[in-house]
Amino acid sequence: MLNVTDTDWSSEYDLTVYFLFDEFIYTDNNKKFNTYFKNKLFCDCTGVVYKITDKTLPSQLWRRIFKFLPNIYKITLTLEKTDKRFSIEEFSSFMIDRLNTQKNDDVINSWIKSVEQATNFEDIMGDIDTK
Repeated sequence: MLNVTDTDWSSEYDLTVYFLFDEFIYTDNNKKFNTYFKNKLFCDCTGVVYKITDKTLPSQLWRRIFKFLPNIYKITLTLEKTDKRFSIEEFSSFMIDRLNTQKNDDVINSWIKSVEQATNFEDIMGDIDTK
């Protein structure tokens, strides 16, 4: 899923903060949750837009005990489906506009080229061909 709320990606060095790979986050840091997730809209690989409304802390004792281990402390995000839906063309244009806020380099140029050639959401959100 891709964050479609934030329109200017130029302030972030790591663009992965705009991608959500599953319904979990692995930190209970409220500042990060409020900055990157709370009330943000995310588009899935079919064009459907969801809003993140809340989070649920893990209920299993063992997850809380071993919180210090990577990927153990899973916080579930609450996703609420919205009425908004992107077409392929809208989403492609959205993605290119966001990428154009980045410093112009070979990776970004390759990514833009790949988005321009994409025929589905998976291709737009998929791997970057840097060859």
